[in-house]
Amino acid sequence: MVVLYEDSTVTLNDRGVILKAFSWRLKDRFIPYQTIRWFAVHPLTIWSGKYRLHGMGLTPVWFGPDSRRSKKERWVEIKHTGFIRAGLSPDDCAKVRSVLLQNGVLERLL
Repeated sequence: MVVLYEDSTVTLNDRGVILKAFSWRLKDRFIPYQTIRWFAVHPLTIWSGKYRLHGMGLTPVWFGPDSRRSKKERWVEIKHTGFIRAGLSPDDCAKVRSVLLQNGVLERLL
């Protein structure tokens, strides 16, 4: 397993995405690349979860814990199997975008 990107909230390796402490029980969640339908990069605003510590608001996007999210500018939405989408705020959104594209994941343009 080769690590392509890693920070305090997410690890991307050659097989998929590992969301750290992502579930409500604070367990890691693994999402294989082949189950990801699309991803999108969004600006991080007060309405999109800039000050959310953990969990879900009115949209079906679940954010893992990140105490530094309020200092970040962008977040990544991942649509995989199921209704709930994953929201992550990596330190380097451009690198995460690049790794997802290299592994054949489609980008949803807004």
